[in-house]
Parts: sequence; C-alpha cells; structure tokens
Amino acid sequence: MITSIRHNPKEFDKSTTLNQMQAKAFSTIHKLCEELKLVNLVDKIITHYSEKNTETMLKLLLRCKELFVVRVRAIKIMSLI
Repeated sequence: MITSIRHNPKEFDKSTTLNQMQAKAFSTIHKLCEELKLVNLVDKIITHYSEKNTETMLKLLLRCKELFVVRVRAIKIMSLI
C-alpha cells in the first residue's frame, strides 16, 4: 500500500478512499498500542495525523508499519525471558 501511494498519489486523492484508509489505519494503530500498553500514544497520533491527504496517509501507514515492527520485537524479547 505504501508503495502504491508513493507511485500513484492522485489515485488515492479521492476523499472516500482516504477516509476508509485513514479509519482502518487509526483502528490498527489503536489495537497495536493497546497490545503494547501505549494507549496514551493513540490520541497523539490521531491528532497529529488528522489531516486528510496522501502525504499524511503515507506517514500514517509508515507509523503503522513501525508499530508492527515494535510489536514483533517485543514478542521476541518476551519469548526469550
């Protein structure tokens, strides 16, 4: 998805597509932050990325990716304990 937005941003400029993607990204971030016990981070992310455009959506998806990486690393660390 990130690559698609980078290569063809005009395709994702439609407000309905951006709204749906943003809602799913926020939902994903909320679930990941709950799992990582970072609930107070969710409000900051939602406030920071509230603007609806392709550039902000790209940043939001990258934030989701980073949280997935953090989650995987946390699981690996916990499995070693």
